[in-house]
Amino acid sequence: MFGLRNRLLVLFTLLLVLSIVIAGIISYASARKTLVQTVEQRLQREAEVMSYTVRNLQFVYISDEAYFRQQVEMSISEQKRQLENDGYVAHFYYYAQDSFTPFLASKDANLPLDESFLTKIAASDNGVFHYSVGARDYTVSVHDLPEIDGRYILLVPTDSYLGPVQVMARDMLLAIGASLVVSIILIVWFVRGLMRPLTELQKRWRT
Repeated sequence: MFGLRNRLLVLFTLLLVLSIVIAGIISYASARKTLVQTVEQRLQREAEVMSYTVRNLQFVYISDEAYFRQQVEMSISEQKRQLENDGYVAHFYYYAQDSFTPFLASKDANLPLDESFLTKIAASDNGVFHYSVGARDYTVSVHDLPEIDGRYILLVPTDSYLGPVQVMARDMLLAIGASLVVSIILIVWFVRGLMRPLTELQKRWRT
């Protein structure tokens, strides 16, 4: 009977742990995927908005190239400010003539943009993709800006906006741990109660 009780405890505990862990992993993966998709859509909209803005600025300041460029830089700085207010870390570059140049809003970023990243930008269509720069993953939004003879590049570190999901994962682990402790105690109590009549019956049968 002792062996049967232990086997029941192990079986119930194993099933409980597996079900809770699998549910937790699925919930975390779903939340992470949803958040990443939301940010990707946001960054794509930001690139499209900047494209419209630059187009309108060129129309307004068509006879003054220097002032037009100045207004573009101001628009980029304002976009950076709005993104930072929403909790994003954003870096802005433009790609032209096989080279990257930071906008003034990101002149101090000093990102290690290598040759493979340049090749990726040159070959990609307008849109959003993920790329590792150095040892860090970035969500990258790309959009053509023919008004400045280049491409708009917006880079946001992926881990900079996954904070809420990481907090959720930590809280979930704490909840899973607490649930397992309570559940195991209840399982032990249940199995002991279940096995007690059988143990008594076995003792009577032996006597």
